[in-house]
Amino acid sequence: MLDFASLMSGVDPDDTAALRRVALELQDRFVTNGNGRTPEVRQPDTTPSEQKRELDEKEGEAQQKPDEVEARPVIVNAPLDFTLKMLDVQHPYLKQRGLTPETISHFGLGYCSRGLMQGRIAIPLHDAVGQLIGYAGRLVEDNKITADNPKYRLPRRAGTRWRRPRLP
Repeated sequence: MLDFASLMSGVDPDDTAALRRVALELQDRFVTNGNGRTPEVRQPDTTPSEQKRELDEKEGEAQQKPDEVEARPVIVNAPLDFTLKMLDVQHPYLKQRGLTPETISHFGLGYCSRGLMQGRIAIPLHDAVGQLIGYAGRLVEDNKITADNPKYRLPRRAGTRWRRPRLP
């Protein structure tokens, strides 16, 4: 899953330092603190245009201080008005990966047999408040990975069909 998270963050999965930063970001965001509750996610208190201005300022600072880790921009995505139906939550691939029925149910995972996610494990993506904002998919059969059929199908960018992971 770390290679997926690194690709979603625009990081080369083979860059161990960058992969560690992604893992630490995930830990900060999702790992429970000592009392068994996940830390609260802070909501942005700025508008998207203010966020862009702040990001531009931070990028300028990052160029002046290359040793410091850059802050990630807050990306705002509109909630989806649909969910994928008829996902196979008992697909053998999920069990082979060691996922329990509780984990599969909690994250809403399942094998998709039709549409753009056909042949992939559908991975629902949620924003900080829990709204469904997209799906990613992991190809089940590694022997079918090609340049036109990547291992991960990531959410689309405006004006493109699907975002392809950047590979070295």
